This record gives sequence, structure tokens and C-alpha cells, in this order.
Amino acid sequence: MNASPQDPSNTRCAACGQPLEGWYTRDMWGNATCSRHEAEFPRCSACTRLICPRLTGGGVTYADGRQVCMLCRRTAIDSKEQARPYVNAVAAWLYERGFRFSDLKLRIDLVSRGDFGPAKNGPGAVQGQFRGVIDGRGHRAVEGINVLYVLPRRLMQGLFAHELRHAWLFLERIDGLAPPIE
Repeated sequence: MNASPQDPSNTRCAACGQPLEGWYTRDMWGNATCSRHEAEFPRCSACTRLICPRLTGGGVTYADGRQVCMLCRRTAIDSKEQARPYVNAVAAWLYERGFRFSDLKLRIDLVSRGDFGPAKNGPGAVQGQFRGVIDGRGHRAVEGINVLYVLPRRLMQGLFAHELRHAWLFLERIDGLAPPIE
């Protein structure tokens, strides 16, 4: 989000509809809002928009404490059965780009934020992770992928692709990459 002085090209607040005066915030979606709303409304944990009636139609709070706007909730994946076609589509898309997974029996689990551990909660929290194991003979296997439950479809697809690429690096023994490169 960027705080900016008055911009004449966007004169109304997306949250309250009032004219923007002085400093305001613009989110990555282009919504300009009065700076005071930052303390008034929570941000969606999926899209980062302010959760307010005028901008997002309100929102919901999940059992693990995440708050999600109704725009994201509309396309949220609620079950592994719902997720399966999207996982298969992402896997096919990666396959077309040369990613091969030998004997991969992928298990997808939709989990709560607490399942990632206490160090992975809060701003910028982890939303997905792959589970890999190395046995006593050095054989590597991917046990599955954990992804936060009830995320919007597009975000979940991106997380599947992201975690499958981590799994591919693990299986291909491409170790020790700096996190930004990985």
C-alpha cells in the first residue's frame, strides 16, 4: 500500500465514498481510501483489500483467525474435492513446461494457519508448504502439500504451482539455493 497526498484523478474514498482529503492509501488493486480507515477496518488475508461493506461487501472470520473479504470468499475452495480439478490443472500446466514428477503420489491437505506452527503466523504468513522426506538410503519422496483452507481459487492455484515447484527442486536434489532464487 502506498500513502499519497491528494491525487485529483481519484477524488472519492473507495471505503466510505467521501472526498479524499490530505493523505490517503492506495492498495495494489488501485482502491484509494482515507488513511483513517486503516485503523477502522481489517485487511483481507487473501487479497489485502480493506474489509468493509462498500469496497468488498464485508467479510468473514475463519476459525483460525484469518479475515477474508466477500470478494475472495466467492471463489474460495472449501474442500479437497473442490481443490482436486485445480491441482490437476496446475500439475498438467507444469508438465507442459517440462516439470516431471517420477512416482509422485501427491496428497493435498487443506489446513488451518496453526498447522504451520506459531512462527509462521502473522503478516506475510505462510499459506502453503510441501512435505518431503529422505529415508535412510537417501531416497527422497514428497508426502504431500499443505495449503490454507478456504482461499480464493486463483490464489490456491498459485500456491499449488509454487509448492509443486518446491517439491520438484527437492526431488531433483537441487539443494542450497538462496530463498529468493528458490
